[in-house]
Amino acid sequence: TEDGELKGITRYGQWYGDAYGDWCAMFASFCLRYAEVPNFPYCNNCRAWIEILSQEAYGLYEEAGAYEAAPGDLIFFDLDANGIADHVGLVAENKEEGEGIRTIEGNRQNRVQYMEYAAEDSRILGFGRLPEKESGYLCEQPAHTHNQHCYGLNRSLLCPLEEHTHAEVCLAARQDADGTMLALANDFFYENDRFALSLHVEGSAQLQEQATGEAAEETAGAEVPVLVVSELDAREEEYQQVASALEEDYADNLLDLSVLSMQFYYRDTLLDVSSCDITAQVTPQPQMLETAQAACAELESEAVPEAEAGVVFAMLQATEEGTQELDSTVVDASIEESPVLTASVDSSSRMMVAAAKTANPNFTVQYYAWLDMAADSGSETDNIPVIDTHTAGGAVLPKNGTTPVIKNLYLEAAADGSGRYGIKTNSTLTQVYSSHTYEYITAPNLTYFNRLYENGHYAIKEVWILKDGKDAASTNPDDWNIYPSTTHFTNRVQSVNDTTVLITEGTVIRLVFDTTASVYTNAVHFYDYDLTDDGENTAAHGINSDQNYSGSGVHLAFGNDNTDTGLSKLEWNGNTLNMGNANGYSKCTFGLAVGLSNGVIQYADGIAVPKLFDDGNANGKTSYDSGQYTLAFDRAGDTYTLASVGGTSSANHLQTFTSRWNWDKSRKIWSNHFWPMDNVKGKDPHTGATGNTGTYIGASGKTKDYPESDNGIAHNNMFGMTYQVQFTLTEDYIGPLEYYFFGDDDMWVFLDGTLVCDIGGVHSSVGEYVNLWDYVAKGSAGTHTLTFYYTERGLSGSTCYMQFTLPSVSSITPEQNTGLLTVQKLVEGAVDSEEEFHFEIMFTDADGRPLPDDYSYTRYTAEGAIVKQDVIIYDGGSFELKAGEYIIVNYLPYGTKYTVTETDVPYYTVSYQVNGGASADGYTAAGQIPNGGNGSVVFTNTAMPVLPATGGPGIRLYMMGGILLTTAAILLLYKNKRRKEDTVPS
Repeated sequence: TEDGELKGITRYGQWYGDAYGDWCAMFASFCLRYAEVPNFPYCNNCRAWIEILSQEAYGLYEEAGAYEAAPGDLIFFDLDANGIADHVGLVAENKEEGEGIRTIEGNRQNRVQYMEYAAEDSRILGFGRLPEKESGYLCEQPAHTHNQHCYGLNRSLLCPLEEHTHAEVCLAARQDADGTMLALANDFFYENDRFALSLHVEGSAQLQEQATGEAAEETAGAEVPVLVVSELDAREEEYQQVASALEEDYADNLLDLSVLSMQFYYRDTLLDVSSCDITAQVTPQPQMLETAQAACAELESEAVPEAEAGVVFAMLQATEEGTQELDSTVVDASIEESPVLTASVDSSSRMMVAAAKTANPNFTVQYYAWLDMAADSGSETDNIPVIDTHTAGGAVLPKNGTTPVIKNLYLEAAADGSGRYGIKTNSTLTQVYSSHTYEYITAPNLTYFNRLYENGHYAIKEVWILKDGKDAASTNPDDWNIYPSTTHFTNRVQSVNDTTVLITEGTVIRLVFDTTASVYTNAVHFYDYDLTDDGENTAAHGINSDQNYSGSGVHLAFGNDNTDTGLSKLEWNGNTLNMGNANGYSKCTFGLAVGLSNGVIQYADGIAVPKLFDDGNANGKTSYDSGQYTLAFDRAGDTYTLASVGGTSSANHLQTFTSRWNWDKSRKIWSNHFWPMDNVKGKDPHTGATGNTGTYIGASGKTKDYPESDNGIAHNNMFGMTYQVQFTLTEDYIGPLEYYFFGDDDMWVFLDGTLVCDIGGVHSSVGEYVNLWDYVAKGSAGTHTLTFYYTERGLSGSTCYMQFTLPSVSSITPEQNTGLLTVQKLVEGAVDSEEEFHFEIMFTDADGRPLPDDYSYTRYTAEGAIVKQDVIIYDGGSFELKAGEYIIVNYLPYGTKYTVTETDVPYYTVSYQVNGGASADGYTAAGQIPNGGNGSVVFTNTAMPVLPATGGPGIRLYMMGGILLTTAAILLLYKNKRRKEDTVPS
């Protein structure tokens, strides 16, 4: 430390003119003076010094906490904690990472010494920031005029600076001793009606040859360096070459292009400034700004918000590799102030200033998915032959007496180790929707051009960009640049980075999807057919009863040739239709069904058929068409494979097969053991168990054994099934549209009433493949219905494998137009957990008309466990709930009006709440399903008080007593009335 005081006098005070004063401020002023800090006021009073530094003329005071102090700055303190500065020092060091500030201070314990403070020390008021050093002037003197702060109290001049005002000579260049180099630190300016250009050049320039021509005239006699700018005319070949080179980035969207060459002269000599640092600033002029605003307004009227649409102002320069963008900015129609572009430039290369509308390239998007397609090769023994109805000329259904085209479905062992076999598939990259062309400004990212964005059946996996010169139809990954699904897109080269891909005119983008998987449930009707009326006699009984037939046609009957029905050998047009047909492929009888009319199968002429399905009642037929069963399909993408039957435990693993050898082991017989009706019992017994197949009395009058089943288990043989699938095609769907079946016996499938799959007769399992594009024109849009009819007529074996591929959603996501209705029961007071409460429900549309459709509901416990599901309810239907339970009615159209009434509640008061609104008393609640929402009704039953409080019979006994007394009174009145009537003369 330094003792700065002698007998009360300090040299700092003497210098300032206040030898005996508090000298911390005078010490700091003394230091600043001898450091020759320019344009910084001196003061001997801390508080006054802050006021001076805060004046607009200086603007050098910074409050603590908002400023990071630098060495040499003043630091002001409030040591008395009264909010007023009472001490000042100089910052010696601002330590890293907030470790503190080291200062040097005068008048600190009457000494000059170092001090240290925490960065957040509350005594620190603020800082006096040192002014930035003036640059750019060759005179190397700061501009300065003495003011009151340059003098001490005794009016002695304290300021070390000379008064100086910059003149043109200050900008003059300084040559070296031999006159070949020139030191520059100069600003240059150029402007036209479109933009203003300023250049700052700093460094050493080399003097070259004498100027000639116009340059000599412009620079003659100049004592300061001069910038000469030449603009190429748009008609010049070089200008057109430059403009053509910009086409890739700016296409046909250029609003203005200036191509400049720059040369620097000193006096009349050309300067080589290649060793200098040159910083350029470009500012569009008002006229250019107006042009940009108009162009932006036009673009924004078409563009979506996410598009980088507007006008680009860019500063560019020619390089050996091409044109390099040095700086750019995109403005929109709201721009009011001209932007400023700043960049380092090379004076030896052409410089360009461009204004252009952002590129709006047209690009193509393809939609492909990895689909599991049936393999076209595999095991010679582990395969299933299917009839291929698809030909180059269109669909060809099989006919009796001919051999159809056959293809194989190859099998492979299932991955679960169960010993079962599944269809062998190959993952194949397949186009599922047709390509679409977009403009960038209307579709700048995946949200706009991923047409499967909301399709839950597909999940985007990758983005492929076609390489130059490659075929857009190629599925070879080597022909594409492959990016992750999180990729972004831009129309500007300058925005390209590791996660953003450039879209240019003609870019081909392929979106590649994986399929998602889930379980899909479809409604189904099953029918149980009996051969007998008494469980024994099979001769023209049950479903084969004469009363089930009309007309003179040949009877289509059940039982095959092994139940002695007397009907098995009947022929139709030379074909047996109730047993294996020797005249048909694999013993099928084709052509039995010919069409569908009003939901009823139309059969061929000459055939009489019972009402087997949903066409009415028949003897020996039991219908299960009230939701007792469902079909569960494994869904992968838009492909649905039958997996199980809901409502029974005897029809599972239907997507896989087991096998056994035929009698001579020449081929394998494959089956998925389709026995959905084993959980019900009709008049016929379950038959076919090994060692106990069951017996019957046939038309011959003899008692015979039923045949053994394929798997040696007793089954409920002979049944039927029908269900429908509705799907919607859009014009752009071009993916697979197909159906596979393998099974026995009859399988008829209709597309919008047209027969597309025909496997009739009684036979072992047969397959058929249908390409539905043979019936639907690609590029057509509409809703279609597939209707399926199936029977098992032959006993012993049953197989039903089904798979269809249909687009479940369109590429434009349909709006949801249905909601849910929740009805809940709450009970307050004494609760019998087993007591059921009864409700009736009515539905109408928004205009009060009855709803024509039925709906399903699921019943839940208070804890959310399912009590029962897929229960059909309709207008005027009823349901029951226990305390705490609720139902959810599905798929009610928006606008549906509903009325729910609780019935039979004699011991409770009832209130209800609709859609969470106010509670109201009553038994009937009414509401409506709102657009985009759901409805809810909560019924609350409050038990009436129980009398007496303990040990008594409760209120119900008193009520029953009251009812009995009332009844007795009525009987008494009635008797009295009769007596009076009897005494009246006739």
